[in-house]
Amino acid sequence: MLPRGRRPVRRLLAAGFLILVAAGFLFPAHAGAGDSTSPRALPAPADWRDFPGEGATVFSPPEAARMAAGLAKEAGPALEEIRRELGIPLPETIGVYLVNSPEAQAAVDSSFGQAPEWASGYAFRARPVLVLRTRTRYGPLVSELPATFRHELAHVVVDRYLGDRTGSVPRWFHEGVASALARENGIRDLPPLTLHAVFGPAIPFRLLDGVFTSPDASPESVRAAYVESSAFVRSLGLGSGSGVAGRILAGVRGGEAFEEAFRRVTGESLATAETSFFRRYRIRYAWVPILTSSFALTVLMTSLALWAGTVKRRRAAARLAELRGEEPDAEREWFERDDLTVN
Repeated sequence: MLPRGRRPVRRLLAAGFLILVAAGFLFPAHAGAGDSTSPRALPAPADWRDFPGEGATVFSPPEAARMAAGLAKEAGPALEEIRRELGIPLPETIGVYLVNSPEAQAAVDSSFGQAPEWASGYAFRARPVLVLRTRTRYGPLVSELPATFRHELAHVVVDRYLGDRTGSVPRWFHEGVASALARENGIRDLPPLTLHAVFGPAIPFRLLDGVFTSPDASPESVRAAYVESSAFVRSLGLGSGSGVAGRILAGVRGGEAFEEAFRRVTGESLATAETSFFRRYRIRYAWVPILTSSFALTVLMTSLALWAGTVKRRRAAARLAELRGEEPDAEREWFERDDLTVN
């Protein structure tokens, strides 16, 4: 038994212990306001709705609820494809903000900061958050929303995986991985790419980052930079389950320089791979589109028709000469006149 003078201390300790136990039952542990991996911890205007999906929660104004619900359903399959292709873990939860008006944009800007007006989507490296716009100053973007969604999801997954090493990967490789996984750059990009490949030199990899970040870069150059980056990453096997891009990222995450990781995984230097890629790039985006264009096909068909007509006339002349018992050359001069038709 404790001396009488120490009993109040014992009672006080027991009471404190009971309070802590009760607090554990009444107020279980949860993500605080600074825990960005919890969708409930992400800021959103009071009247916005949230649509939980597999691996992502989409926040939107009420009038964009239908689009937001569709994106939430697509999140799971898109994230699983990213995980399968890259072989890297996924963040716990990604917050997606769907912006469809200046008011909605202002609400997002107040929480995360501003982004360029031309951007159709953007992601934040410090938090697993991305923003999608349904329109920019260039017009509506609803039809491009699914591809933009997959593109930005890839950025968030890669950035969260690399952590403070994300800046050690060139911007063009980041963009190439995201574009390839989003399956962007389709047939509509061929005309500007063909002009760029024929009349302009390919952009060296060391200059690609400057194209992505320069405010003076032309839209054609930026589009060519995206497609060039995406085509190179695809040439490494992204999309076929090879895992090459993911192993390069893993090497950088482990402390290797990007070019060292590239050489170890692919077996060749980045410079050698770049040279080989540009040879294939010119064939694919310069000569193949030209040779398969409507003009080239028209010229080919016209040439074949003229050749077939010439062969037909010569055979007819030979046959007529044979019937008359004469040499073919005797009849060829008048038989090949333009004002005669031989059937």
